[in-house]
Amino acid sequence: MKSASIIRAIQDALSRAWATLGLPLSHDLIQETKEGIVDPEALLVATALFCDEPRVLLDVAVWAWAFEGILIHQKLTSIVRRLPSARRQDINNALKDAELAGLPEKVRRALGAEGPGRAYAEHRLGKLVPAEVVAQRSQMLLNRYLLGASARADIVTTLQLPERPRTGAALAQLLAVNPSTVSRILEDLRICKRLDRKGRFVGDKSNAPGFYISTRSVMHLQDVIDASKVNDPGLRKAMLPNIEEATDGLAWSLSLQVR
Repeated sequence: MKSASIIRAIQDALSRAWATLGLPLSHDLIQETKEGIVDPEALLVATALFCDEPRVLLDVAVWAWAFEGILIHQKLTSIVRRLPSARRQDINNALKDAELAGLPEKVRRALGAEGPGRAYAEHRLGKLVPAEVVAQRSQMLLNRYLLGASARADIVTTLQLPERPRTGAALAQLLAVNPSTVSRILEDLRICKRLDRKGRFVGDKSNAPGFYISTRSVMHLQDVIDASKVNDPGLRKAMLPNIEEATDGLAWSLSLQVR
């Protein structure tokens, strides 16, 4: 699969994810029972890196104003800090464009923006799908409305999944959270008797198979693009990172096409 096709597939997946989270786009929605939970911070960073559709970017800024209360700013910062310096510069350049310049100031700062932003397209707020509907499409967002925009909500979401990281360190890595925070929250859940002996969440469980777009997607997608540019099959396969379907469904599905 050529790199141009991979990039188009990434952009289409990002658009589908944003349509799921409420943007007025004519794309099929991501079905949680088949593809998984969308991580909004990872989606926002991936969009800044890989999306070049002005209308989508404009509405992403509007969405961030409407849903800023459920965004975790520290998580945005943690994701960006993991990126190579060249990718961080790509994000900074994207934030200077007219569309993403309209992001809320706290979101821009969390993404490492330099300089002030601009007014967002407030007249497009009415075109977004209501939060009441969006919350039913994403277990992660639903839990944030229930438990607050916090690591606690995301940990509960992940523990509800049939497949999930088996250690606290892996959980912290996936959710871009400090390991000590994960340990404290897991202990809180044990005290409340919300974890069984195998560390599974006790109570309502999501049917989602895993994360379709996660912090790992942000790290993996460029590697998949780079591998797709190589003609030699052996080298191409060697360049692909080890990707787990449950924690990065998008990059995993694309890597199968590149192999």
